[in-house]
Amino acid sequence: MTVKSVLCAIDLSHESDKEVLKTADKLARLDDAQLDVITVVPNFGMTLVGSYFDENFQGEMVSKTREALTKMVCDVLG
Repeated sequence: MTVKSVLCAIDLSHESDKEVLKTADKLARLDDAQLDVITVVPNFGMTLVGSYFDENFQGEMVSKTREALTKMVCDVLG
């Protein structure tokens, strides 16, 4: 059995990406596919700039971004 998937990459700072999410959801439903939603967290730890942030800054950003992504998906597709 093959699992079908629709991958939707969104930018949480773009309000217009809510429409992208809705469209991806419609496509997934039409094809009886799983909807996977992703976003990107900047990597502050790998540059000179990273030395100015707390040690756990990257982990905190990942956690906050995950929460924001989950909230957006629930609010839009609820």
